[in-house]
Amino acid sequence: MYSNFSPYKILCTLQHEQLKPLKVFAFKRCCLAIWLAFFILLSLAQSVLAQENAPNSKIAPYWLKQAQLDLLPDPKPILSPQCNGVFFQAPTLDAQQEKGAKEQQSISADKALYEANGTSTFEGHVVLQQGPQRITSDRLYYHHTSNTIELDGNVIFNNDGLLIASEQAKHNANEESSELNDAEFLIFESGLNGRAKSISLSENEVNVQHSRMTSCPPGEEHWLLKSSELHLDQEKGWGYAKHASLHIGQVPIMYTPYFTFPIDDRRKSGFLYPSLGNDSINGADVSLPYYFNIAPNYDATLTPRILSKRGQQLAGEFRYLNRLGEGKLGGDYLGQDQLNPLYSERKQVQWQHEARFQENWFFNSRYFYLSDPDYLDDLDSFSSNTNLGYVERNARIDYFKQNIYFSLLAQDFQVLDTINTLDQPYRLAPQMNTGISLPVKNTVFEISFAEQLSRFERDIDTSTIDAVAISNGEISTGLRNVFIPTLHADLSGAAYFFKPAAAVHIRNYRLENYQALDTNEDIHRSIPIYTLDSGLIFERELNLQQNAYTQTLEPRIFLVKIPFKDQSDIPNFDSATLSSNDSQLFRALRYSGHDLIGDTEQGTVGLSSKLYDNTQRERADFSLGQIFYFEDRKILLEANEDTLAEQSPVFASMQLRLLQNWFFKQGVEWNSDNNHLEQFSTLVSFKSDANHIANFEYRYRPESSNIAQEETRASFVWPLHHRWKALSYWNFDLNQHSTIELASGLEYENCCLVVRVLNQKWLRKISSTNSYESANKQSLELQLKGLGNLNDQISEYFKGKIHGYNI
Repeated sequence: MYSNFSPYKILCTLQHEQLKPLKVFAFKRCCLAIWLAFFILLSLAQSVLAQENAPNSKIAPYWLKQAQLDLLPDPKPILSPQCNGVFFQAPTLDAQQEKGAKEQQSISADKALYEANGTSTFEGHVVLQQGPQRITSDRLYYHHTSNTIELDGNVIFNNDGLLIASEQAKHNANEESSELNDAEFLIFESGLNGRAKSISLSENEVNVQHSRMTSCPPGEEHWLLKSSELHLDQEKGWGYAKHASLHIGQVPIMYTPYFTFPIDDRRKSGFLYPSLGNDSINGADVSLPYYFNIAPNYDATLTPRILSKRGQQLAGEFRYLNRLGEGKLGGDYLGQDQLNPLYSERKQVQWQHEARFQENWFFNSRYFYLSDPDYLDDLDSFSSNTNLGYVERNARIDYFKQNIYFSLLAQDFQVLDTINTLDQPYRLAPQMNTGISLPVKNTVFEISFAEQLSRFERDIDTSTIDAVAISNGEISTGLRNVFIPTLHADLSGAAYFFKPAAAVHIRNYRLENYQALDTNEDIHRSIPIYTLDSGLIFERELNLQQNAYTQTLEPRIFLVKIPFKDQSDIPNFDSATLSSNDSQLFRALRYSGHDLIGDTEQGTVGLSSKLYDNTQRERADFSLGQIFYFEDRKILLEANEDTLAEQSPVFASMQLRLLQNWFFKQGVEWNSDNNHLEQFSTLVSFKSDANHIANFEYRYRPESSNIAQEETRASFVWPLHHRWKALSYWNFDLNQHSTIELASGLEYENCCLVVRVLNQKWLRKISSTNSYESANKQSLELQLKGLGNLNDQISEYFKGKIHGYNI
C-alpha cells in the first residue's frame, strides 16, 4: 500500500539546495530511523488482522457501518472519514420508562417451566429486565431458594452503556452481582472493548481477570492493552489495570505494574501521552505529562522533560475557574544547561487571567518572564513568541455601556534583544482612558469627549548615552494628559454619506528628568483637526455565468487639515510611523500615539466595488486609492520620510471568492512619481473542507525600503488516503536564496489510533549574539483512542502556519 508515495521522501528530500550546509546526512539517518520504526509498527498492526480476526465475536453485531446507520432514525452517529463504522446500540428504554421500571423485574421467554420452591426454567429468547439492566440468553434457570440465576447460551448483559457477552453466567439477585467466564465486553461511549478469562459485576463496578482491551473495531486490534487484572468504575468514569503491557500490533512496547485511564469524557488524574522528538540543538527530547484532576474547576499538569544535550527540565501548568474569573499559571525550570554553561538556571513563568464583573466590567491580565533572551529559541520550537525583541506584561480593566467607555491599563515589557538603550519601550504605570458620546437631540450632530491620562516610566543608565540624547529629553519620564473633544455631523442617506468632523487635540505634560535645553517641564499643546468623509453608493443587478449578483460602486473623498505647530520640545513616549498600506488612506493622523501630531493638508480619493450573491455573501471586493497633499509637511519623525511628495503611492487591493472553494487576495503599492513598485503581495488559497487546503503567498518589498524582503509562503493539508494526511509549510527568502522555515508532517488515523510525525527546519535566532543558525527537529505523537486525549502540539503548530487550517 506504500508503493505510490514515499513519506520519507516528503519529509527528508523536500529541502532547498541552500540548506545543504546543514548536517543533512545525520538528519536523514535520524529521519529514516523514525520512519522505519513508524512503518514497522503500522505494518505489524495491519498484519494482525488475519491472525486476530474474530468473525464469531459477540460484540461484532454492535459495530454498524454506514449502510446500517442509514436505516436508523435521527439522531444517529456520524462516521469520521478515517473510520468505516461505529459502536452503537439503540436505547431500549426512555428515561420515563426506566424510572418506572427501576424496582420492577420481569422475565420473558418462548417457553417457561415454573416451580415455586425449586428451579424455574426459561428457554428461547429469554429476556430479564430490571430498570436499565437487560440480560438476554438462550436459557435461564432461576433458583428460588437462593434467589440466584444461571444463564446459558448467548448470554448478553447490557447495563447503562456497558455490554458483556459470554456463553455462561451466574447472577445473584440478593447481592446484585454477576459472574461471567470467557467473556467479551464493550463500553459504548469510549469504544473500549476486549476479552477476558472472567468478569465479575457489582453495581457500577466491573472486575476483569486476564484481559486484552482495545478501542479498535472487532478483528482490527491495532493496539492492545493486556493486563492480569482490570477494574472499570462506571460511576466514577475511570478504570485501572494491573501488570499491564501495551502492544502495537503484536509488538509489546511498554509494561507498567499499574495504569489508570478514563472510560468516558470525565477528567481523571493520570499520565498523558508522551511527546517524543529529536532536534539538532537539544538532541533527543522526551516529555511525559501527568494530569491532576484537582476539582471540577481546578486542574494541573506536571511535565518532566529530558533533553539529552541540555539536561532535565520540569514544566507545570495550573488552570482555574472561579467567581473571580478564569486563567492559568505555568512555568518551566531547567537547572544547569549542559550545552551552554553560561546559563546556570533557565526558566520561564506565565500567568493569564480573564474575568467579567457584573454585566459591563471586564478584567484581563498577562504576565511573562524569561530568564534569558534565547530561552524560547532554545527550548520551544513550537512557540509563536520566538524571535521577539521583548515580551509584554499587562493588566487591564474595561467598562463598556452604550456610549460610555472606561479603561485602566498597566503595561510593562521585558526586553530580550540586545537593542539600543534608547529604543527600549516605556512602561505605563498606569494609563487611564475614558470616553463618552452624546447625540444632540433632534439634530444631525454628536459631541464626543475622549481623555487619556498616562504615566510613562523607563529605567535608563545615563552612563550609556551621550549628552546630546540627554539634552533632547531621552531620559525624561512623567505624566501626559490628552483630551480630545470632537463635534461630528452625519448627513447620510441611502445612496450617499457626508460626515464632517472637527476636533481639538489637547495635551498637557508634567515631566521629570527632563533636561532638554530652553524648555519647561510643564508643556501644553492644542492642535485642531478637521476631517470630511464623503462618498456615493451605487448599486446594480448583474448576471455572471447565469448567476445573479449585486454590484456596488462607491467613490469616496476624505479630506484632512491639521495645521503645523512646533512640537520639537516634546519627548516621544509612544509615537511611531505607521506601516504603509491601504488602511492609512482614510486615517487623519500620520503617526500612532499622541506625542507627535503630524501637520497635513490632504485629500484622499478612493474607489471601491463589491459583488454580492443572492444570499448577500460578499464574493469580490476591489479598491483603489491615493492621497494628494496640498501642502508640504513640516513635522518629521524619521529621517527617511518624504515630506515634500505631492501624492502618496497608489494603493490597490482585490479579494475574490467567485469560484467555489477558491480565495484570491492581492495588494499593490505603486509609486506614481517614479513608476516604482513599492509593495506587492498575493495570496491564492484553496479550501474545499478541513482536510483539503492549499495556499501560496508571495510578498515583495524593494531593497530601498526599511524592511527589504521578497519571500514566498506555501502550505497545504491534503489526504493521501482516507486514513493518511500530509501537512506542510514552507517560508522561503528569495533575496537570500534560503529557507526561513520548512515543516512537513504526516498523520495516520484509523478508528482507534492516531500517529503524527513532523520534521522542521528553521533559522534560529541567537539573541545574545544577534545572529542566526539553522536548526532542525523531528517530532512524534501517538494517541490510542479511548485512553485519554492527545497531546496535539503538532496540530496546534500547523494551525498557526497554514491559512484556513483550524481543526
